[in-house]
Amino acid sequence: MLTSTLSSSHPAHQFEGQEISLDDRMGIFITMNPGYAGRTELPESVKALFRPVVVIVPDLQQICEIMLFSEGFLMAKVREAHKILDV
Repeated sequence: MLTSTLSSSHPAHQFEGQEISLDDRMGIFITMNPGYAGRTELPESVKALFRPVVVIVPDLQQICEIMLFSEGFLMAKVREAHKILDV
């Protein structure tokens, strides 16, 4: 229903008898943490509507090294990045 309205380029959607204007720049996100007790998987029909995205823990040392290199530090490899992480 919502996806069909968005794909047909209509500016509004009928929902429970009320017309709702849509913004085509909006996004819908579903956060799932499989593996937790009591959580169920999404049905395949719902999964097909969304694009999977993997989220990982950022590598803070690498981020610090890149920040230092971008500021002109040429020897920012390990020692300076560790100092920033320790602070």
